[in-house]
Amino acid sequence: MVGDKPSLVVLELTAGGGVDRDTAQSMTEAVAAQATRSGIFQVTAQKDLTTLLSLERQKQLLGCAEESASCMAEMAGALGARFVLSGNLSKLGGDTWQLTLQMQDTTAARSVGRSTRIAGDLKALRSAVPWAFAEATATPAPPVPSKALPITLMATGGAAIAGGGVMLILSLQREEAAVRELELSASQPQVQIKDAAYYQAEADVVRTMRIVGGILTGVGAAALVTGIVLLSTSDAGDTRLALVPAPGGLGIVGVFP
Repeated sequence: MVGDKPSLVVLELTAGGGVDRDTAQSMTEAVAAQATRSGIFQVTAQKDLTTLLSLERQKQLLGCAEESASCMAEMAGALGARFVLSGNLSKLGGDTWQLTLQMQDTTAARSVGRSTRIAGDLKALRSAVPWAFAEATATPAPPVPSKALPITLMATGGAAIAGGGVMLILSLQREEAAVRELELSASQPQVQIKDAAYYQAEADVVRTMRIVGGILTGVGAAALVTGIVLLSTSDAGDTRLALVPAPGGLGIVGVFP
């Protein structure tokens, strides 16, 4: 029942260096949504909390000089909210972002937990919110997304690319062998060669091998890229992957958490 759940107030994240207020509010909404999604707390956002009392009334009741995080935490306790979740969103430089969350138990006057997450972009940081929230609130973490499908796609795609490449190479070798025989017969008439039907059949085989090799390479590349995208988007950490040219075709490079 909702009434049996402990109450939690999610305060607006403080915007650190290089972060505008709109971005901080957007991340606050993601944190509040995760708090609600967890189903553990009865969640109230700061914007809902402030509507309960006018700012002047807040100051009169709590002696707050300004609408600071500590003031809001006091007000949350005064209104019966046991837990208060606050935090900070900052940009450390370049594309590196940091999210810090901490939860206070207003009844016991102690800190419950704290979490700090760093990611290479805001999207990756937002995907880490469920784990950051669980760590800060000392609640069970959500299950880590399975990587079986993307890894299978990447392995299958790599194998298909390798198979297609081998078939293309073999088709080239067969074509070159037939051309050498024909050139040799032209320069040395005494050398016996196979009849025209054989070389026509060989040309058909080479054409078929090239078509199949091209299809395998294309499908393999599509599967490999799909697997990479799925792996990148399903990871809670700062995973960055890319395809790069390699001596044998294509290679995968990246940063894994």
